[in-house]
Amino acid sequence: MRGCHTVQCILAKRQEWEPRPDDLAFERESRYHLTGVAEIMSSSGDGLKFAPVRHGVDNIRAETEFLLETV
Repeated sequence: MRGCHTVQCILAKRQEWEPRPDDLAFERESRYHLTGVAEIMSSSGDGLKFAPVRHGVDNIRAETEFLLETV
């Protein structure tokens, strides 16, 4: 989407992850969870500050990682 600067990330759950009341169904059932929303993303991916803070993640450096899993 052009002109869109809002960012939300999907992260692998940490070992100590516990479900919260505001989690989506896929977050409870999968190995991943969503962050809050950041208003802008720099070209480097540094300095993303999320609100609301979800599962203790308030800022990260965004990087692209492709994980290919086969059954």
